[in-house]
Amino acid sequence: MRYEPKNFKQRRPDGNGGWTWNCKSVRRVLYRPPDVLTAKSVLVCEGEKDCETARALGIVATCNAGGAGKWREEYSEHLRGKQIAIIADADEPGRKHTRQVADSLSGKAEFVKVLEFAQAKDLNE
Repeated sequence: MRYEPKNFKQRRPDGNGGWTWNCKSVRRVLYRPPDVLTAKSVLVCEGEKDCETARALGIVATCNAGGAGKWREEYSEHLRGKQIAIIADADEPGRKHTRQVADSLSGKAEFVKVLEFAQAKDLNE
């Protein structure tokens, strides 16, 4: 869930009709896995909002749960052999995250291209 001021909290079903406010023991997957697994080219964004903007433009896009700095090495296996473009959010956490993702995909993806918009923070701005 997203809160204002900007803050995110994740939860999981507790098995009794309620929620537990953590994701311990939950398998993490990339955003929109069916699209990602069948695509040859994938755009990696920092968040779901950017992914949905890309999707409205006809582009297959994904991101990881938790945002910048939360990329897991196992995500790269789902992108093996694909053509990858990564959009860096134009701030230091975004650039650091992009380097982490690009390094993780090195030797796995067919190729990796990093993009950053000169006049915008991300795909939505």
